[in-house]
Amino acid sequence: YPTRLNSKMTFRIWAAFLLLPPFLSGQTKITGTCPDWIGQVVELSYTTNPISGSKILLDVDTVNASGQFELVSELNEVQEVWIRINRFKANLFVEPKSNYRAEVPSSPEFPLIAQWRPGNFEYIVIDLDPNDVNAQIIEFDEAYFTFFSNNARFIGTQTMKNKDNEFEAELTTSENEFVKNYVNYSLAEMKLTAGFPRNELFRSHL
Repeated sequence: YPTRLNSKMTFRIWAAFLLLPPFLSGQTKITGTCPDWIGQVVELSYTTNPISGSKILLDVDTVNASGQFELVSELNEVQEVWIRINRFKANLFVEPKSNYRAEVPSSPEFPLIAQWRPGNFEYIVIDLDPNDVNAQIIEFDEAYFTFFSNNARFIGTQTMKNKDNEFEAELTTSENEFVKNYVNYSLAEMKLTAGFPRNELFRSHL
């Protein structure tokens, strides 16, 4: 699962939260494995203000002798959470009443953790349900970035507008409300950069 988010993707994530209806609350558990972190304290939190970086701590655990940790939280909606060890972090979208298993492979950057240097780490989610919000967002983002890579030569032309409409028409609508909103804001962003009228995009996508 890719953990490095650019500013535009972060905007789409926060925008998607605005229209998200509440889910039934329930306990969510993240079980992680990282032998390189034995004895280290791992935190689970979510950001309340993306500008100031304010956060709420959800759970804390210490990586045991087997290199495992467990983070638990009570949620009532889809939430973007952050797994942190000192200033190294990675994000994950979690759904209420869900369990996630993450494996963190070794990295040459891990010695910097003890120095409180900021950084990101990557992980692999084991047995991720294809209907999970993470799997659906990954699938959409791969199509999104592939589309721009394949059509970069048309940016700034009328052809790009036609390509944007074709891309949207070929998408399969998700039943997950969070994913639907994420895709809608992404399409609005895509069309805005292509010169579609703002008012039209607001009515059709937002």
